[in-house]
Amino acid sequence: ADVSAEDLFNMFFSESYGDENGTKSSKGDGESMLLYQVLPIILIFLLASYTIPGDNSGIAGLWGYQKTAVFTQEVVSDSYQASYWIDAERMSEFPNLKLMRKRIDMNFERDFIARQENRCLKSEKQRQNYLDIASYKKGSDSEVYTQKAQNVDMRECDIYNGLLNGTPMPTLLDTYQ
Repeated sequence: ADVSAEDLFNMFFSESYGDENGTKSSKGDGESMLLYQVLPIILIFLLASYTIPGDNSGIAGLWGYQKTAVFTQEVVSDSYQASYWIDAERMSEFPNLKLMRKRIDMNFERDFIARQENRCLKSEKQRQNYLDIASYKKGSDSEVYTQKAQNVDMRECDIYNGLLNGTPMPTLLDTYQ
C-alpha cells in the first residue's frame, strides 16, 4: 500500500488518520494519543544524542598536523614516530590524560595512514595516466609521456608501504634527505 507523506505525518501527529479504505480511524484514548505524538520526537532526540562506543569524533579537534595558535605542543606518535601538534590547553581538561593521549595517538595514526594512502594512490594514478597517454601517442610524444611517468614522485607510496611494514617515520624520511 502506498503511503503519502501527509498520511505518514498524520499517523504520528494527528488524532486520526486514514486507513486503506480512506476512512478515518481513531488511535484510541487521549493518553495513548499523546504517546503516539511524542514518540517520534523522543526517538529523534535519542538517535541524535546517541554516540557509538569508541567514537572519536571529539578527538579530531584536539590535534593537527601543523603548529598553530591552538595546537601548541608537539608530540610524537607511539607507533610511527611521526610528529603532530596537540591543543595542550584543552588536553589539561581531561581527567585521564594518559588514556586521552592514547586515543588521540590512535586517531592521528589512522588519519595519517589514510592520508599517505590517498597520496600514494594519487601518485600511482598520475603515473598510470601518463603511461596510458604514452600508449596512444606515437614516436617522440610517446617517449615524452613515458619519461613523465618515470619522473612521478613515488616517495608517498614508499612511505605508505613502509608504514604498513612497521618502519618508523624518521627512518622513512631519512632515506629522502
